[in-house]
Amino acid sequence: MPKGLADLDPAVFQRLPVHLWRVRLGGTNRIHFVSLDTAGHKVRPPLPNETPSRRWAAYGSSISQGFSASQLANPWTQLAATNLRYDLINLGFGGCCHAEPALADYLAERTDWNLCSLELGINLCDKPITLEEFRTRVAYLLDRLRGTHPDATIVVITPPLNRQHLGALRSRKIFTNWKTLPKFFARKSPPVQIVKTCI
Repeated sequence: MPKGLADLDPAVFQRLPVHLWRVRLGGTNRIHFVSLDTAGHKVRPPLPNETPSRRWAAYGSSISQGFSASQLANPWTQLAATNLRYDLINLGFGGCCHAEPALADYLAERTDWNLCSLELGINLCDKPITLEEFRTRVAYLLDRLRGTHPDATIVVITPPLNRQHLGALRSRKIFTNWKTLPKFFARKSPPVQIVKTCI
């Protein structure tokens, strides 16, 4: 262990032991892996008792990915996971997050999370997708997640305020129609939790 770290109080790090290092890669550049220099220390996956028992899968856009965060450790997902003592599985994808069926299947088939957040809608305003198609995709996503994780907490986050609220009529209509979706989510059993940002 590097000199000085052994004397730090592990509680300062809240989620991970001092000797457990997690490599984070930025989302704005290409990454070329050359080598890993550990100064002679062993490289291994973390042991079960070295990570939080609760795991959070955060599916979303670049907002969840942390694309423009001031530091790699500062996406809202990472800050929330640290404060809540969850082990974060960051599935934020810049420019994407269209409730894709393939991603729904992937999330549903994972067995390593007990909290899932779905930050949906922000990247759909300028895409050729109707509200009905969006509803169909979201219904499939929620049905798949509920089918494989009946007791897990699932949270849907509405789109935050952005320039598309004031943009084309079609964009404004999609955001307006978002207001009808909470009733749709509430029909799931157990109900899906809703976190409202601006709508």
